[in-house]
Amino acid sequence: MVKTGGVQRRSERPSPALTAARDAVSKLVARWDDRLAEGLAADNLFLDRTKERRRAEIDALRASVGACTPANGFDFVENALRGQWTMNCERGKLQVAITLAPTMPPRIQYLDVRAAADFPPPSDTCR
Repeated sequence: MVKTGGVQRRSERPSPALTAARDAVSKLVARWDDRLAEGLAADNLFLDRTKERRRAEIDALRASVGACTPANGFDFVENALRGQWTMNCERGKLQVAITLAPTMPPRIQYLDVRAAADFPPPSDTCR
């Protein structure tokens, strides 16, 4: 049935927390703010790359693609706490992916921002 199209993959729905995080991260990518970044981050987010390094990386991306507009939806939602989206910019696009920690309230434990051409497509092998 999979080969004939009789079985369709279930569409995951983002949680309200994931949608709110997408909106906040989109603002952060458009214009970095240390307070916003600190408020969104889970305890481990800045352990692999410091806040300063992440800010510099996002600033460099923004310098290459120009001003970006926030996304209204997701390109891919893996589950209620993990998704990715595209931000349209003046000279290109950025792909953003986040994972929320299963804490209350949920905070961002994984954040990846890349030029759209550098971002791997969603994969079924993650499931």
